[in-house]
Amino acid sequence: MLVTVTIRSHPSNEVAGTNKHQPLSISQHLQLTERSKDFSHQYNKFVMAIAPITGKLRKRIILDISVSLGLGTAAAYGWWYGYHVPKMRHQQNVYAKINAARAEQES
Repeated sequence: MLVTVTIRSHPSNEVAGTNKHQPLSISQHLQLTERSKDFSHQYNKFVMAIAPITGKLRKRIILDISVSLGLGTAAAYGWWYGYHVPKMRHQQNVYAKINAARAEQES
């Protein structure tokens, strides 16, 4: 995974002969304002080879919950109608035969 981080300094630090404690001349000030306009979109810009993660967690949670509820419901229907209902039918048929045999013996 390649991550490249580029941090550039502000244009005011790049003017030759400027001292932070001395006022700028008019030409230096005009030079800074022109360079700042060109530089404003690049100031402290992070360039990465991977996409930022912002907002993906919320979307992923909604997807995970939806998929888990869907698969859980499908598994529950499969168990109920594929195993439980046939098993109970078989059990009721067995008890019905036992009760029919008992009723036949008593009469």
